[in-house]
Amino acid sequence: MTSLLDVGADTLVLNEKTYTLLKIAGVGGSSIVYKARPDGDSDYCMVKEFYPHDLAEGREADGTVRFLTGQTTAVQSRKSRAMRESEIAMRLRHTEANNDPWILLYEKPIQKNNTLYTIIATEKGEMLSERISDGYYADKDFTVLCDCILAILDALEPIHDKGYLHLDISPDNIHCSKLSIMRMIDYNSAYSPSDPSGEFFPSVKRGYSAPELKGISNAKSLRLNPDTDLFSVAAIFFTMLKGRPIEENDWAIPSRWFLNNEEGYLKGASKLLVDSTNAFLQKNLSRNPKLRLQSVAEMRAKIEELKRLRQRIELENSPKRPNVHFVCREKEISDIDEYLQRDSYVILEGIGGIGKTELAKKYAWENREKYDIVQFITYSGDLQTTVAYSMKFRNFDNAKIAQYESKYGNEAVEHIFCDKMSSLKQDYHGKRTLIVVDNYNTVADDHFAKFISGEYKVIFTSREKHNGSVIEITEMKSEDDLLMLFREYYSPYKLTGEQEPAVREIIRLVLGHTMTLMLIATVMLKSDKTSEEMLARFKKGLDPKLRTKIAVDKEEISAEDRENVVYGHIRSLFNLEDIAANENYAFIMTNMAIVPYTGLEKKIFYDWALSERYRSDEYDDEDYTDIDCLVDRRWIQEEIRENVRYVSLHPVISDVACRELMPDSVKCIDLVGNLIKECARLCLDKTYVEYIEGTKMLETAYGRISDETKLTANLLDFYADICFRLAKYNLALDGYTKSLSIRTKIYGELHEDIADLYNSVGLVYLEMDEYNNALRSFDKSLEICQFGFGETHHYVADVYNNIGSTYDQMGEYDSALKYFRKSLELKKDLYGANSVDVAKSLNNIATIYIQMDEQTNALEYFMKSSDIFVGILGENHRSVALLYNNIGTLINQLGNSEKALDYFLKALEIKENEYGKEHPDTSITYNSIGVLYTDIGEYDKALKYCETALDIRVKSYGKESSPVAISCSCIGTIYYRQKNYLKALDYYDKTLSIRLAIYNECHPEIGRAHYNLGVIYYELDEYSKAWQHYIEALRIYKISYPENHIKVKNIQKAISELKHIT
Repeated sequence: MTSLLDVGADTLVLNEKTYTLLKIAGVGGSSIVYKARPDGDSDYCMVKEFYPHDLAEGREADGTVRFLTGQTTAVQSRKSRAMRESEIAMRLRHTEANNDPWILLYEKPIQKNNTLYTIIATEKGEMLSERISDGYYADKDFTVLCDCILAILDALEPIHDKGYLHLDISPDNIHCSKLSIMRMIDYNSAYSPSDPSGEFFPSVKRGYSAPELKGISNAKSLRLNPDTDLFSVAAIFFTMLKGRPIEENDWAIPSRWFLNNEEGYLKGASKLLVDSTNAFLQKNLSRNPKLRLQSVAEMRAKIEELKRLRQRIELENSPKRPNVHFVCREKEISDIDEYLQRDSYVILEGIGGIGKTELAKKYAWENREKYDIVQFITYSGDLQTTVAYSMKFRNFDNAKIAQYESKYGNEAVEHIFCDKMSSLKQDYHGKRTLIVVDNYNTVADDHFAKFISGEYKVIFTSREKHNGSVIEITEMKSEDDLLMLFREYYSPYKLTGEQEPAVREIIRLVLGHTMTLMLIATVMLKSDKTSEEMLARFKKGLDPKLRTKIAVDKEEISAEDRENVVYGHIRSLFNLEDIAANENYAFIMTNMAIVPYTGLEKKIFYDWALSERYRSDEYDDEDYTDIDCLVDRRWIQEEIRENVRYVSLHPVISDVACRELMPDSVKCIDLVGNLIKECARLCLDKTYVEYIEGTKMLETAYGRISDETKLTANLLDFYADICFRLAKYNLALDGYTKSLSIRTKIYGELHEDIADLYNSVGLVYLEMDEYNNALRSFDKSLEICQFGFGETHHYVADVYNNIGSTYDQMGEYDSALKYFRKSLELKKDLYGANSVDVAKSLNNIATIYIQMDEQTNALEYFMKSSDIFVGILGENHRSVALLYNNIGTLINQLGNSEKALDYFLKALEIKENEYGKEHPDTSITYNSIGVLYTDIGEYDKALKYCETALDIRVKSYGKESSPVAISCSCIGTIYYRQKNYLKALDYYDKTLSIRLAIYNECHPEIGRAHYNLGVIYYELDEYSKAWQHYIEALRIYKISYPENHIKVKNIQKAISELKHIT
């Protein structure tokens, strides 16, 4: 290559204007681009010289280009292309759309020196290739690279919007201004199907051009889409990240170029970011255009997501002020400081209620000048989960957690833990950070070593014994210190000299346990008892059976014995006159023992537990006197959250209150009843979040109330019902089984409630796909009903129906039909031919006929059911809506979409009026309408309805549920019909993951999910993957269906067709 600068020219006169050539800005296959400055102008411009390297022989001394002899025709053809480039640039710029600043102004080419020169207006800056080679990005953060790609996409979007593809995107053809604006140049290869000339001149650049451009000369010979340009954008991103363009071998062995977080721009980055970036590059540098992102908008969204993942997360600062009455412990505070100076952690061990947490708070507070960040977290079973979900970081909110859960599924917690630990070690290296892990009540944790391996400091509090850096927090040894602590809690009263000896004896008696001492001081303060009276009553209240008579004057007492002594002391305080003898206090504490550890609003607790007891004909106002007295005595904790007062018990006091006062359904009848009512209210709309709140409300009562009464059984039933709806089937089974035991003792075997519970147990087993256990439970329920109440009892009809549903799930449709018919005939005898129950059975039989491909019979039974429902309930009842939905589905299958839509819209109107728009039942019809629109090819409408259904179902059932899987599958089908196979693949993948999580491995729905994935991989030309999914679908279908079933035949046909291709 011989440039103008090579022959000594530094100026160029074009149209009587002189341009000073500063340097070569870029070199292409047919051109040289110079950075230049027009005389008398401070702005820069670019001068593009036509110089085809394969046709140019050199230059004369005056700069005239010499072309090879005999290549006149080729040179003229290339010049025509150069002229065309300017026209395309002008066409892109001069439209109604606002292109500033993305499309540069190209002037018409000027003839001179036997060649062409094109002036391209620009401003200060340089080509992207210069920035990269000059090391501009070498010390920049990953987010700066993302910003560069986003700017390139901003420049590319208006080109695509006007129907053009650039097809020559590379660092040489991108101009960067000082304002970080990227501008495309070189439209020599640009192509538009609507271009009247139909010309296409592909330029292939190693490392940047998409593989499909190689070896083609006509755009019509290959389908070109925006993904061809997006390949080049991803290739630029690759170059910037790896320091080299992509090479041929990179496709064969992706692992050779995969990024990691040990070096380069992603050093120290989260695993999620590394995996996501590798996935982005692998996807968009794929040889298969179908696998790439298909639009600038999609790529922009992915780059923005990567950028967000790179945002620096910072541990939040959340120090806690210690109790103002916490005194002494200076020796332990000094020991903590000494341990943390030589090690990264210290464990404060000791029995409950001895002040470990307050000690950690006091150390952190007194040493707050040493630490920039202090955070307290509560151990929640294992360090991995605790760090992942309890440790708070800025820029790591629920939305980011959702990204992890979406990408990693059940392994999300592991990746969140790893990335948070990585951030701690990288971002806080050398910083002064203190983390307090409270209630680390475990002997060992698999992630302990990794957690303590950073530069930050950690304090653990624990009741368990450990090795290593441990400080045993025992009772306070110094009587003088304990006396000082006593005075703090006894304040504002002054301890007299006469009282002190008795107080000292109390101190010795309680083994220095700070919580016990706090309670004694408070009781004395609030009851006006003297220290002598308190000592006498305290001694008298000790219970020998509770091992509180251990010789306290001995030096050596085991930790277990010490804990029993301490718990015995706290229990003995309940026997003192002002607690045990006060019926109101005892009643309040008994009820508080079943309040959730997180507490209840003070007013709600009063209304639910105490209002009947304190009701007065004379006064309507609440009487909080006794609650406030217990708060003053520090038996009850009170705190204000968002201007609302909450009451709760310290876990130690809660345990003692439970053991001493033994709450049951009789003592706590009002509170238990109201907890159940509140759960019923919370779960009114039957959403996932509401059910979670319901379990929290009942959890403590469920675990502590065990007397065998009808109310206890109701509590167990309700808790089991909620767990059943949350798909926590083991908990549901436990609750139903306990209730069954209680009710059997109350009623005996032959009772409706017993039959009903066996039926509930059967339904749990049915959901767990344990069909044999389900059938055994239903048979037991049936046996009780038939033996105790005869063949015509209404429970018999219900159980027949559930047995039919079980056989339906097992794919044994003849047996299902048999039991549904039995249920139908019995319901006719019980309720008459025109009853709601009969209509429901008719509907169930219709659904079986659909499964058996007998649509005519199905429609007949649906219509019979519809006539009954409408006649009894009217046209606007929710049961009618359900039936309309089923009829619409069937009519749509029969090909009458217009009539089917009428039924769906009727159903939707009823459901929206009955439930509102965001209800699980409403989602059924939204989804059905979406399926209909899919069938008739109106995909935008289909997507709208199916996505609405999906949103409702995720809120109602959580992410892993059968309805959510159905919605994902429907959306996947929409994208499949639109030939957007990548999105279809994404949703079909989600469908399979969900169904694998909730069904056994041979469930027919899992077979269906495999079949759909096989279809998608077939369309993507990934035949080996298609084969794998087809074979798995066939295996499952052969287990689930007879050999001649249509689904088995269809999959066999698909496999046969695939054999011919491969």
